[in-house]
Amino acid sequence: MPKVKGKISAKKLRKLLKEKRARLKTESNGGFVNKKHDITAEPVSNTVECSGGILNEGLCDDATEQKVASGSVCDHSPESCDITEYVVASTADATDPFVLSADPPECNSWSVWAHNPPELCDNTQFEVATIGDTTVRDRQLKKKRERSRQEYYENHEKNLMKAKKYHSENRQVRLNNFKKRHASNREEELEAFKDNYAANREKRLKCFKDNYATNREERLKGFKDNYASNLEQRKKIMNDYYASHSQQIKDNAREHYAAVANTKNAKLRQNYRIKRNLNPPTRSVSAKKRSKIIARILQKRQKNSAYYKKNFLKLRRNRRARYNLAEPKIDLKNRYIAIIRQKLAKNIGVQKQLKVAFDIDKSLPIAVMQS
Repeated sequence: MPKVKGKISAKKLRKLLKEKRARLKTESNGGFVNKKHDITAEPVSNTVECSGGILNEGLCDDATEQKVASGSVCDHSPESCDITEYVVASTADATDPFVLSADPPECNSWSVWAHNPPELCDNTQFEVATIGDTTVRDRQLKKKRERSRQEYYENHEKNLMKAKKYHSENRQVRLNNFKKRHASNREEELEAFKDNYAANREKRLKCFKDNYATNREERLKGFKDNYASNLEQRKKIMNDYYASHSQQIKDNAREHYAAVANTKNAKLRQNYRIKRNLNPPTRSVSAKKRSKIIARILQKRQKNSAYYKKNFLKLRRNRRARYNLAEPKIDLKNRYIAIIRQKLAKNIGVQKQLKVAFDIDKSLPIAVMQS
């Protein structure tokens, strides 16, 4: 335990212990270990010991400066030794001091290798791997994130069930709080909305008018271009439709005419028919009142007779249209066309469609109503 004075943090104490262990290790090894482990401070050396002493110290020194110790083991073997290979794996850039030269030193021609036996040659490969620009803090955060992610996936189901349980248990409490807050702030929110709406009304109206005025010509031009470009296509589609569905349109028109005629005639019969009661109620009526009732009945009969005589042709035409399903007359067709144009066709586009329909089939005054 290093001697310290006063209070010291655990981190500082660990650092002092680490330095002390490193110092003791260096002293035990004879002082040959570099504390910073910097391979750029000194050239990399590889020593091979013979029985007579050290064979080589410093691989890439000049051949004339080699000092070889004499020994019986080192004075034979004319075979040359293989050179030591240096493998450097680095992700740094070209300015990294850890990157060695790409060209290995050519030492086969050195005289120092000419007397070493092959079994004493050292084929050690030095591998130097550099770390990217990551600090200790970054690595710690990365490990912490990985640990948190793993814990999240392991406890996901448990946390989900806990959240569901809490949500179901506190649902009524949240609902009551929301209702209470909404009721307490309702008037304030309504007043704020009204004030904002009234304050910004003119601004909104002005923006709408400006936008409408600026884009009116563009919208009108786009509508005209689209209408003109699709006019022929729409005409062709309508012609094909009326040509392929002509019989169905005729049947629909006839059914419609019959229904209209039946409705009108039923109303006429209901309004103007002479009511004959086969079982009249027995009433004691005085002679004075009886004469008045008879006079009113005769007056009504005369009125009905006059109406039937006046509208004889019209009623007969309606009966034929109802029972015989006869084709409508020209005047009736024109009248229906006028009604359709007045009531239903309020723009030019619909009137053009009506014109196309009536040009294809002359007997369809209400074809558009059924299509």
